[in-house]
Amino acid sequence: MISTKELSDMRSVLAEIMPDTCTILSVAHASDGAGGWIETWGTVASGVVCRLDMLTGREAMRADALIPYTRFVLTTTASESISTANRIEMGGYLYNVVSINLGSSWKLTTRAILERVT
Repeated sequence: MISTKELSDMRSVLAEIMPDTCTILSVAHASDGAGGWIETWGTVASGVVCRLDMLTGREAMRADALIPYTRFVLTTTASESISTANRIEMGGYLYNVVSINLGSSWKLTTRAILERVT
């Protein structure tokens, strides 16, 4: 069994070795005055330590065009709060959060599957 202190120490070490930072965004909706809404993305957290790894790469058809389709795994500290309603901004790119790893015995990190938007 791992003690609370050992778990905390392991989390600290992992946070120190993550090579990148990202920004977590959330959406706000405002009326467009014509019965619809406008989507605006704002910063929830910036300078979030993380690591981004490519998971898969393939192509998909959209509107009769072949579009590259790539997914990534984002790893952040265990205390970071991310949901599928968020977007991630990193290195000049935007990513949708596809899913979050919510189940683990000892939560050392928060991991999310991302899909590049831009």
